Amino acid sequence: MSEDKTMDKAKQFLKEAYQVDGNEEIDVFYDRWATDYDDQMETGLGYQSPEKVARLLGAFCQPTARVLDIGCGTGLAAKWLYDLGFNNIDGIDLSEAMIGVAREREIYTNLLQMDLLQPLPLETDSYSALMCTGTFTHGHVDATPLAELSRILAPDGIFAFTVHRDLWVEQGFEQKLAELHETCRLCEVQRKSGSYFSEGPDEGWFCIYRKPSSNTS
Repeated sequence: MSEDKTMDKAKQFLKEAYQVDGNEEIDVFYDRWATDYDDQMETGLGYQSPEKVARLLGAFCQPTARVLDIGCGTGLAAKWLYDLGFNNIDGIDLSEAMIGVAREREIYTNLLQMDLLQPLPLETDSYSALMCTGTFTHGHVDATPLAELSRILAPDGIFAFTVHRDLWVEQGFEQKLAELHETCRLCEVQRKSGSYFSEGPDEGWFCIYRKPSSNTS
């Protein structure tokens, strides 16, 4: 396939990804694109967000951390995290087909199909680090899971994630994170604007939050 055709197909993929609505559509969409996802995002669009989030997490916690990769997809972020020396990584995603591709990387300890909009069957305070890239975006997941994610994060744990800037207020991230801060469940350490792709505007927030060691909620 020519470079122009690869780029056109990748752009169509991203357009469709931002237009999906609801879990059923998301599941069908990513099951259909699972085998081509890495090529579309990395080769076609110069997708850099997974590397940036992995390196951001690596700068704030030790490689011995037990990490949960939220909305792990095919494992693009975990691939970079593994290269940084992290080897205790679990992943969850809605799409069974995407999980299948991630499993082939052989870098995850556990991979599970889960719906972020439902209570997670995971133990409280069970992960010392969380990361999430590309999930809090158009047509995907709003701020609803943040409280549940703060529950499974251990005290003094780190959460590295991206949120599309257009959705920061509109989809309730600003308000929900402020509420979690007030109840000492998640506190902002760093939030910087950046691009998800090698070319293009700074469309996302790259965030580091920490769960206080003294949780009064």
